[in-house]
Amino acid sequence: MNIEKTVFKLSFCLVLVICYTFGLGGNWTWINGWIFIALFMGLLFAAVLPPMKNLRLLKRIFHLSYQKERDFHDKITLLFFRIFLLIWFIIMPLDASRYNWSSEFPLWLSTIGVIGFLIANVLIYHIFKQKLFLVTVVKDKIVTTTGLYKIVRHPMYMAIILVTLSGAIVLNSTYGIYISAIIAYILYVRIIFEEKIYMEELIDYREYKHKVKHILIPYVF
Repeated sequence: MNIEKTVFKLSFCLVLVICYTFGLGGNWTWINGWIFIALFMGLLFAAVLPPMKNLRLLKRIFHLSYQKERDFHDKITLLFFRIFLLIWFIIMPLDASRYNWSSEFPLWLSTIGVIGFLIANVLIYHIFKQKLFLVTVVKDKIVTTTGLYKIVRHPMYMAIILVTLSGAIVLNSTYGIYISAIIAYILYVRIIFEEKIYMEELIDYREYKHKVKHILIPYVF
């Protein structure tokens, strides 16, 4: 994968999100929508900038969801994750802008949403900077124990959950928060199945699991 293709895919993804947000929201002057777009753009750059010099790794990132070796449970949870992520994108602008189903959030809560999204972007940057994430860890037969993996066993999923929750708060969508809770549950189920595989296939994963006790939330869960 060359740089031109990467830029094209990033641009297409950003345009798609803008169309979803303002097309469904029906208001191009929606301030919260533009804040969300700016944060989402930061998310894209956070994910792609670290491996930009490593085209082989970049190719693995873009094709991560299409690996043939995934088992049945893995494919099902991935399918549900995609479905509810799409619903999340669709329902929020309808809720918060076009139909105003949710009451407007107080400024302090929206600010927390922005901060949460920025923290998620930083997490994503550091995860991709380590060059080992999600199922690539399984494929390489290596237990990642550095960086964020010293704190929680699944920092990528932690970041994704934080993005969906914070994004819903930024857009002032109560229904988006509900859907982010469903996404969090789907990812937790996915973790259960993944860790069974990790225990069988990864070197020293049992020892790693004993040392790093928290799955998603540092010092909590």
